Parts: sequence; C-alpha cells; structure tokens
Amino acid sequence: MIRLLLFFLLSVYSLQAQDRSRRDVRKEFLLCSNKVLTENLYSKIDLLGQLTPIELGYKGAAFASQARFSINPFTKFSFCKTGLTNISDAIKISPHDIELRYLRMLIETKIPNFLGMSENIIEDKMIIFSLLAKETDNELKLLTTDFLLKSGLCTDIEIKLLATI
Repeated sequence: MIRLLLFFLLSVYSLQAQDRSRRDVRKEFLLCSNKVLTENLYSKIDLLGQLTPIELGYKGAAFASQARFSINPFTKFSFCKTGLTNISDAIKISPHDIELRYLRMLIETKIPNFLGMSENIIEDKMIIFSLLAKETDNELKLLTTDFLLKSGLCTDIEIKLLATI
C-alpha cells in the first residue's frame, strides 16, 4: 500500500514538474527579444542532454529564431532548417501536442515561402483546430488562439470558431 501511495505521489510530482518546465521554457522563449537571450535559451536547453519532446521543440524554435539576428542569408537558412528539423522531430514523437504544432507554425510563417520551408502550416493549423477545444492549459490556448487570429491564416468561419473556444 505504501509503495502504491509513493508511486502515485511521485507520478503526480513528475507531471507537475513537466507542466512547470513547459510553462517556464515557454515563458523564456516568449521573452527572447534579442540575440543574447535567444542564444542563452538555446544553450540552456542544449545542455539538458536527454530532451522531452517539448524541450526539443523549444530548442528548435530558439535555434531557428536566431536567424532573425543574422545578416548572412546562408546562416539564416541554416538556422531555420536545423531548428525546424528539431521541431519536426519532436512532433514525430508527440504528434498531438498543440504547443509543438504552434511552434512550427510560428517559425514557418516567418520564413519566406520561396525557401520551401513552410510546408506544414496547413496541417498544423488543422490539427491545432481539432485539439484546441480540449486543451486544458488555458495559457497555451490563449497564446495559440491569439497567434492564429493575428496570423492572417484563418478563414472567417475559423475566426468565429476561435471566438467560441
């Protein structure tokens, strides 16, 4: 009985730690307004070693975000390509994670279409729409909804649907 109780308490603690970690890395990513903060977030996640899908996704997003601080077009391309590969790898592990889909959409919508790295936007949007009403993380739901509304990617019907979520 004690083992069962201990197992339950450790499981609950582990889930709370994962949620806290998710919120912390999300907050830190949203504050990446300059090169130093973005590089620091990437390095911090890179040092963790074995990454959860959400950590891998944010590692990719932080790496891709470094492109906006580079002048060299080849370096920009490399940052985006590698970062999107990390996010896509995380999505392969956790395909129904709204936050990972949001991150990939966020990065892909900022990349010029002619580079051919914006191929998942429609798929990600459809999956986000299919899961958003069931999402229990209100902060993530608000962040994703706000992004979708401002992105210009939604139809009038989708905008009305977002208002009801």
